[in-house]
Amino acid sequence: MKFINLSILFIAVFLSFSEPVSGFLSDFGTTNSDQDKLAQKKMAPTTKLVYPGTDGRLVYSPDSLGNTIPDFSNAGYKGGGVSLPYVAVKETIWPVKGNSTPIIQAAIDRVSALSPDASGFRGAVLLRAGIYELEAPITIKASGVVLRGEDMDDIGTILIGKSPKEKGVKATRQALINIGGTSGAV
Repeated sequence: MKFINLSILFIAVFLSFSEPVSGFLSDFGTTNSDQDKLAQKKMAPTTKLVYPGTDGRLVYSPDSLGNTIPDFSNAGYKGGGVSLPYVAVKETIWPVKGNSTPIIQAAIDRVSALSPDASGFRGAVLLRAGIYELEAPITIKASGVVLRGEDMDDIGTILIGKSPKEKGVKATRQALINIGGTSGAV
């Protein structure tokens, strides 16, 4: 089974090794004089994988296998640092027993048929808090359609994938949500 909580919009990781960590030490039992000594000491970067370069920007070095720590500093709507826009709700769905795929897909299709507003949004489909079983993937083919959940954790909007595993050498489950244009899913 796959679970998705729609109240989580994105996860961003912000790494910065340009400041010493001494400001955090009071929570771990050090005295003020210990903090002063640490603050005066020039601390080396805590890792060779990510460190401040000469220009002040973070440098990401690969490990022995060629892996690098991902830079999520530009994650989020419009690269992060921008508030999410308010998109008017055009369709509201409540949880039902059994397969919710056709109900949700029909609402997405109705909103997809609307004309975009000046900001390029057609509208939001609001899934009220509760559990939605999906026996097949839902698909958003038009731009400007927002699929929005409600609340968080086990009391929020929860999608449960019920589609059977695909057959073959690498048996996998289908995606819960496909997003793509007329040329196919992205």
